[in-house]
Amino acid sequence: MIKAAVQEDTNTIFTVFYAKGPGDKYVENIRNLVESKRGRVCFVQLQSNKEEIRGKVKIRSRKERGKLNSRNELEDMFRKYYLFGKVTGGISLSTDTSILTPREAALKIPFHY
Repeated sequence: MIKAAVQEDTNTIFTVFYAKGPGDKYVENIRNLVESKRGRVCFVQLQSNKEEIRGKVKIRSRKERGKLNSRNELEDMFRKYYLFGKVTGGISLSTDTSILTPREAALKIPFHY
């Protein structure tokens, strides 16, 4: 998706479930791909607390979108990875989605950039 957006000169927002350490290489790869085509990466980190995340993991549409939707897998990720660290290498905007509605969080992005 990112490669296609870069080739089409299209602005794209996408989200990932970032794990400090293993996720750093992924973030670096995204940055390198976009910047190699003279694009600009604007990282936005959506944060939430564990209880909010546990509640969201059960939402039916997550499965349809290929997102993590298993409580057991989520708990396993909580044990294995640090999921609440800042994204390494260029975080530009961070917002807590346990405080803001999805709409409020989304509206912060264009105003920030």
